[in-house]
This record gives sequence, structure tokens and C-alpha cells, in this order.
Amino acid sequence: MDSPNQEMHESIELDSKWPEGQKKIFLAAIEIFAQK
Repeated sequence: MDSPNQEMHESIELDSKWPEGQKKIFLAAIEIFAQK
């Protein structure tokens, strides 16, 4: 069973690998998706 902390850690790790521009696009897409 994965803890939420593990998930958060994985997303932080992914975050550091991504170029800044890509990250912004991804976050914007999540916000748009969340509003639907």
C-alpha cells in the first residue's frame, strides 16, 4: 500500500527532471481539467 507521502515524493522527483516550461504547461492542464 502506497502512502500519500511516497506519491508526493515521486512527483517532486519528477518535478526536478522536467524543464520549467513543460512543468508550467502540465500544471495549467491540471487546473483546466480540475475545473470541468
